[in-house]
Amino acid sequence: MRGSPRFWAHRPLPSMTIATWTGIRPGSSALSSTVATLVPSPTPDGRRGGQNADMTSLRDAHVIITGGSEGIGRATAAAAIARGARVSLIARRADALRAAATELGPSCDWATADVADRDAVGGAVDELVQRSGPCDVMVANAGYALPGRFWELPPDEFRAEMEVNFLGAVHAVAAVIDGMRQRRRGHLCFVSSTAGLLGVYGYTAYSPTKFALRGLAEALRSEVAPDRIRVSVVYPPDTDTPGFAL
Repeated sequence: MRGSPRFWAHRPLPSMTIATWTGIRPGSSALSSTVATLVPSPTPDGRRGGQNADMTSLRDAHVIITGGSEGIGRATAAAAIARGARVSLIARRADALRAAATELGPSCDWATADVADRDAVGGAVDELVQRSGPCDVMVANAGYALPGRFWELPPDEFRAEMEVNFLGAVHAVAAVIDGMRQRRRGHLCFVSSTAGLLGVYGYTAYSPTKFALRGLAEALRSEVAPDRIRVSVVYPPDTDTPGFAL
């Protein structure tokens, strides 16, 4: 990843898409392996060539995942731990986080926070950093959807989904970006959706929040490139998670 800030400002953001299909379960080896391609490890001889040249090694990295207690976030945690990372999960429910951490093992820590609350996210990240070290990779995964056509949705639903799906990612980045810039390294990963590439019927409130994540990532990438911070976006299709079951 080389070039001046001007170069980065005009360079298209290459999508890093999770190539899974409807019905794949988040705990499956198929999803775990594709999630792991977000930040693949170096080749056995230590080199990073070809398409992996600008990726981040997970070995001994501290990976923080919002919305990590279930679904794609939990599967991402398992894939990261398998690659040697220390993982910290953030979500609202302590019981779900505790269950996930128990299943994932001693390399997993957790803290509670509502991602819509910037101060709460900052406090949770500070707590996790104190225990596990600076954040090397932030996966902004937390989100939800209430299906419905525009005229069927409660008036406040559009704001509510934007606060969680978009501003939740903003708050996650805000909690780690100063430290990443000081250390001149880090990786910010945004979990969008195929509904962030194509407007989906019945997801009038959800799709705009996922489109917004791409815009945030593309603008942010050019801003943090001089600090050697990497930015990526993934666009999962329909995936068999608890949220999709709703």
